[in-house]
Amino acid sequence: MDDLDHQLIELLKVNARLPLVNIAKALGCARSTAQLRLKALEDAGVITGYTVSVSSTRGPNVIRAMVLISIESRHEPSVMRELAKRHEITKLYSVSGRYDLCAMLLTDST
Repeated sequence: MDDLDHQLIELLKVNARLPLVNIAKALGCARSTAQLRLKALEDAGVITGYTVSVSSTRGPNVIRAMVLISIESRHEPSVMRELAKRHEITKLYSVSGRYDLCAMLLTDST
């Protein structure tokens, strides 16, 4: 990865929906160059996907919570897969210590 690749990644961190023509303009290169670089980063596994950032201020009835979970280690992969399917869970971490998982939740109180 060179400086152009790093700049491309930084642009996508700010706005993953940025059109290729805008990316190329910001990088000072041709659109085809930006497209090839982006594809190369995806193919190499450097860019593994694109996400959506959801506002945590969806209204007055929003509840944010951090839940610490203890499970048997052999069940961790399947529990993480099932928890990741829940739209209320915004982040899910495997942690060490007294607890095994940490889930960040965002949901309406009603």
